[in-house]
Amino acid sequence: MFIMLSGIITAHAVEIKMVRFKNMVDNDFARISEFITGNKDTQSRCVFRTQEDRKNGFYFIVKLDRDLNLLPKDSSLVLEWIPYGKTKAQQSQFSFHNSPKHSKEIYIGLTGKDAPQKTSSVPIAWKISIHDQKGQSFAHEKSFLWE
Repeated sequence: MFIMLSGIITAHAVEIKMVRFKNMVDNDFARISEFITGNKDTQSRCVFRTQEDRKNGFYFIVKLDRDLNLLPKDSSLVLEWIPYGKTKAQQSQFSFHNSPKHSKEIYIGLTGKDAPQKTSSVPIAWKISIHDQKGQSFAHEKSFLWE
């Protein structure tokens, strides 16, 4: 009983360990097992995209200190960014509801119309935050230009 309560108490103490960036295309999401079996692997990565039907784009790759299954129930992720050459921030929100449970990485893609048109025109500032079901942020990371 103590262990279970301990997990509940510390669930909000999630830490974003690292955020890195990568321009990615459709083939970057293919796994070796997909080439062998021919079946798509949708369970091993947590991937969010601003335009769900588009894979090509600029991705924020977020590394957490724990698996997604330890996040509070009904948690969500909010990405805010200022596109290159703009002054107004844009925002997208994503639910962890159907995400792989045993992953510590989250791929968040600016895809489709949100994708930078050139590899040199990445967002000038960004903020990533994870929220509980009440909308309260309990983990965040931001670029030094965000404020």
